[in-house]
Parts: sequence; structure tokens; C-alpha cells
Amino acid sequence: MSNETTGRLQKRGLIIDFDYVVLNGIEIVANAWVEALKHIGMENVSGSTFARYLFGKRAAEGLRGMNGIGDRIPKAQATAAAAITDGFHAAEPSGPALEAAKLAIEDGDSVVFLTAHGADFAEEALRKAGIENPVVVEDESSSICEYSSETWTKAIVKTGVPERLCTACVATAASARTVLLKDVRVIAFPHRIVSFQDYSGVQMRADAATPVEEITSFLNS
Repeated sequence: MSNETTGRLQKRGLIIDFDYVVLNGIEIVANAWVEALKHIGMENVSGSTFARYLFGKRAAEGLRGMNGIGDRIPKAQATAAAAITDGFHAAEPSGPALEAAKLAIEDGDSVVFLTAHGADFAEEALRKAGIENPVVVEDESSSICEYSSETWTKAIVKTGVPERLCTACVATAASARTVLLKDVRVIAFPHRIVSFQDYSGVQMRADAATPVEEITSFLNS
């Protein structure tokens, strides 16, 4: 299709990590787990504890790797889950990826959002943020702050656009590697808690202060 704004002849696909790019959910999840671990009596816990033991893992698996937690795993999980739910529902979608999505939709491109915290929740939040008919793919892998490869594949298919014409906005290095292997371009939004990860291979790095014009320019390149 012809695009009056960009002059492009082909429709593009944009896939955005709603939880961890648009909502800054890594901060929400990390804080929830730190407080949950403190609540059950664990000492000297911080964001680095979360990154080392829990990030990218299923909760029970990560908790079992922590010394001294014993039979307090269920209590920690319940406390963290409640705080995460509250945190996500209190968060407001924002940032250059969201604004780029609005412009892409205006240009007739296909935009898909990923979430692990309920499609209904994400759709409602996106509508309030100005996305009229959001398309959302829900992940069910239960890995903390990560989506499965299958979920990314579903999102790519949902765009209806060939992989080489898709771009993904991701928060983690694992997501970046997964998407790059699918022949999709990547804009990485590394969070400070996991900024030590290897993001090599991504075509662009961005953060909350990146001008939306830089992102749209990359999308249209």
C-alpha cells in the first residue's frame, strides 16, 4: 500500500513489548519481588538479587536457588503477585514507543502489542492511552519479564506483514536475540536493572528520552 506520509509502498509491522517497554514493567516487577522477599524475612535483597535469581525464570525455580528461603516460597510468590498486579494497574502507558505506535497506525502500518498480564487489561490501558483498536497477543509462559519464542512468532504472524518488514521494540537481551533470529529488526529499550545483558546485534537502542522522530525515522528506513 502507498503511504502518503512516508512515501513507502509497503506496509510495515511494529511489535511492541507493552509490559516492559510501554509500562516500564521491569521496575514494577523487580520492586514487587524485592519487597516480597523482605516481607518473608530475607535480608540484603535488591534489584541485583532480582536480576540474578528471578529475572527470566519461573518464580518457583528462581526462588529455589536462593539460600535460606525454605518453605516460604508460596508466601513470597503470593505477596509479589499481588504487588505486581497493583503496580501494573496503577501504571500509565507512555514513552516514545507508544507514540511511534500511534503514528504507525495513522500511516496504515500494522501494530501489535505483547503482554503477559492479561490481554483485556492491556487493551483497556491502550485504549485509554489513545490506541483505538489495539491488537494484543498474550504470553502464557510464566517466565518473569520474558516472552516465549512462540509468543513472538504469534505477534509477527498477527501483523500480517513479512518478517523482513517488521520491527520489534523489546526490553531484554533475550527478547532481542529471539526476534533477531526471526529476521525482524530490533529497537532495544534496556532497563537499568538488566543493562548488563548483551544486546549486540540490535539495530537501534532507545530509552524514555529518545525523540519519537528518531524511532519513526528508523521504522520508515
